[in-house]
Amino acid sequence: KHWSRDTNLKVPVLVFIPPVLLFVGGFFGFLVQRRTTYSGPASLVFVIHAALPGIASFMATQDVVTGFRTKTYWRVFLGSYNLCNSYVRWADEVAKVAEAKNQPDSVTLFARWHEQVAKVKNVLWGIIAVAFIWESLGVVAAWLG
Repeated sequence: KHWSRDTNLKVPVLVFIPPVLLFVGGFFGFLVQRRTTYSGPASLVFVIHAALPGIASFMATQDVVTGFRTKTYWRVFLGSYNLCNSYVRWADEVAKVAEAKNQPDSVTLFARWHEQVAKVKNVLWGIIAVAFIWESLGVVAAWLG
């Protein structure tokens, strides 16, 4: 039984998010190619910048929930890895803001677990890599007969 048959992604996620990301990337690629700067409303840039981590965390959470529901546990590891990655990025940003304000002790309680979560993230990456190789070898073995 292949993992792709067990997934149940919502159609709006598959239909809506990739075209939006392609449009935004293409728009900024167009600006870079023309060597111009963006002169539109700053709120648009802020909304895009603020929305992407939220979308990534949502998709990671959806992977974890879907993995447990369909018993495809590699998705649980993938979603957990992506959640850890989102946390590490957020903690880095909080630390940089605190450093810029000359208040390195003001890092919030939640951002202090940066190094530990980064280690967990690396372990999860190793598990995902081994699982991918294991599945790939199984597919090759099945193909060879």
